[in-house]
Amino acid sequence: MTVAKTEKTSLSGKVTDKITGEIIPFADVFLPDLKTGTRAKADGTYFIDNLPSIKTLVYVHMTGYTAITENIDLALITIMDFALEPAIIELATATVTGSSHATEARKNPVPITIIDQQYLSQNPTMNIVDALGKTPGVSGLSSGPNISKPVIRGLGYN
Repeated sequence: MTVAKTEKTSLSGKVTDKITGEIIPFADVFLPDLKTGTRAKADGTYFIDNLPSIKTLVYVHMTGYTAITENIDLALITIMDFALEPAIIELATATVTGSSHATEARKNPVPITIIDQQYLSQNPTMNIVDALGKTPGVSGLSSGPNISKPVIRGLGYN
């Protein structure tokens, strides 16, 4: 019985910003079909070795940039640079509840108020506790000038 020996290869390169050309440190380079990958170094370079010489998918990702997915043939390509395009990231609204477990807002019997940047700019206060004190279920306990401690639905600060 003979065992077929597959050739092993490596993949290396650099991850940069597509617009500025600057290096992108610590970007993730992943080969999902092979369940292997690496993180680029501080200088933007990456190196993955002990790979089979096959066609596979490469996924490159970094927060703040659009991910790249490409099919490559590792038998032909051993050096590949990636240029990531900056992306705008919009963060979701954070919901703070008084429950010990996650609940959906429409199934929660306790009223929920969303505090956003617009609310904070329309209600200027000396500190965040005073700003939150104007919402239902939240009050502030003042213990001196500009010193407030939150009381949320009767639960004190300590």
